[in-house]
Amino acid sequence: MKNSILKKYSDIILTKAFIVIINNYQKMFYICIILYIASNIFISYNYFSAYKGVIDLIRGLALALITAIIAARIIKDIESISDTKQQILNSVSDIKTQVIASISTCTGGNAINALKLANGLVKVNGSESNSKEGIISDYYRCRKEATEDITKSLNNAKNIDIIGISLTGPIDDNNRTTLDLIKEYIHQYNRDEIINFRILVIDPDARGACLRRRAEVKNNRQDLDHQVNTTIKDLYALKIYNKNEKIKIDLKIYKSAPIMFLFKTDTTAFVQYYFFHKDFENFVLKYESDKNEQMMKELDNHFNALWGKDKEGNLILDEKGNPLEDASTGIEEYQARYSRGFDKAISDSGIINMYYGSKEIITNRMDVLIKSTNRLWIKGITLNSFFKEENQNSIYHSIKKFIGPENKNRQNVDFKILILNRISKQALYRSYKEYKSYESRNKKFDNFKDFKDYFLNQEVKNMADVPSFKLIYDSAKSEGVIKTLVEQNSAEVNIEAKRYNSATDCFIFMTDESVIVEQYTYGISEKHAPKLGAEIPLIEYKKGSAIYDLYEDHFNHIFNNDEYSSSFIEKNEENGKYTIIDPVSDIDNISEEHLKKDEEALIN
Repeated sequence: MKNSILKKYSDIILTKAFIVIINNYQKMFYICIILYIASNIFISYNYFSAYKGVIDLIRGLALALITAIIAARIIKDIESISDTKQQILNSVSDIKTQVIASISTCTGGNAINALKLANGLVKVNGSESNSKEGIISDYYRCRKEATEDITKSLNNAKNIDIIGISLTGPIDDNNRTTLDLIKEYIHQYNRDEIINFRILVIDPDARGACLRRRAEVKNNRQDLDHQVNTTIKDLYALKIYNKNEKIKIDLKIYKSAPIMFLFKTDTTAFVQYYFFHKDFENFVLKYESDKNEQMMKELDNHFNALWGKDKEGNLILDEKGNPLEDASTGIEEYQARYSRGFDKAISDSGIINMYYGSKEIITNRMDVLIKSTNRLWIKGITLNSFFKEENQNSIYHSIKKFIGPENKNRQNVDFKILILNRISKQALYRSYKEYKSYESRNKKFDNFKDFKDYFLNQEVKNMADVPSFKLIYDSAKSEGVIKTLVEQNSAEVNIEAKRYNSATDCFIFMTDESVIVEQYTYGISEKHAPKLGAEIPLIEYKKGSAIYDLYEDHFNHIFNNDEYSSSFIEKNEENGKYTIIDPVSDIDNISEEHLKKDEEALIN
């Protein structure tokens, strides 16, 4: 155990010893000679064989120190060579960084004790390294411990940037808050210089705040909304009623997740990193511009990106040259409550994913969901993309495995399918809009009535070569594939397939984990013509949300009511074979008045 400890910290011991040697090299030279000779004598006796490792280490250290002393002696005036001294100091800082983690373990995992112990090991003649690579200047166990230095940093400050969640946490034994500190300083300010405050507190409706609030509720902490709104109210009043022209106060509400508490002046910064769920208050780090130049620049960049502008008022741009103005909201806009963003709605409604533009991404997501669910409910128009056997990228193959022998839990599968009745009123409406959306292609129908009459012709119902009635062909083909799946797996898997006659309101893909929804429209863009609503994003809601329950009820309502839907696959009990039931039309009852109104609506 002793050997391992000595080996582990030998670099530190050597460095410390070398520093001592620089100042006392003559005395140390004789001591090291004696140690080296003595270790050689001891190693020759069997009595000391049990301590061979320790003696070898001492002998090695002594020899290294003798070499170092000779080198130091050659340098006539070691103190005058600043470069050599700086190299030693930098080496010390490197060793300090490397061993902090190890020392932390020895001190019960307390990072503050580790830092202080490491600092004690590497102090050189009462001074420390002046590295500008981001090494901290000081550290505090909590914000209360840093309060005195934070207050001192305000002396002679001209620019003060502050980021917090609500700024209402206590910072001293009198339960003063950071907000109180700011207010007191402004009320007592009597300098001639202009001082600029830029303050960021979190938008209580932002996604990051919602996650933070959920963690705090779990820990029975105060309500975040109340805390933030108290701060906003006080600071807004402070800004409005401030009579001192030397004090400039600006306040914004940031929308990102809470990353850090920051209290930064021109020369000093105090940083405390946030956790969503915590059991203790994180320590505070101090940086100074003369020692931590790079870190101070990075903190400036971080604040400006959230603020949207730098201190001179120039816009902060992203890599595409677009301004980062949506990272925070001005207090006036927030107070007027017309700029609240979308984060709260996303969180409250249970949205976990949104898909736009890439078919591959949504297909991959559905594939993942299918592999981990027992329930699979799908509602669509033709579901052609789901039951396209020849397409190797089709999700059909995932569905086939889901109900096939590869699924060891197939007896618990709940598989329901809803496809639009291809000769229903709703199918006619959709087909007519698709027909009108095609570019000039033998358009022989001048109005909706002629289109309807042709649509009802029995020959058209089965035509595969008429683009205007692609919906009929795709639906019939999907039904045939579904029939085959039922024939192959009906004994082991609960598969129910129906046609619906109700409105083509949305696509639904529901699993045990979530539901993916796409709203259907008659709208079309030239980019995706003639596919209706191709630019509508798909939204995924998690199970347990109100929206998930809503679509579950919506699906059940259509599926379980004969007025809305009916099965299209029938089993012959005598021979066990399945047949597809011919669709029943509900179009004949459309009145001439209805036709006229529908035609106008669809054309427009």
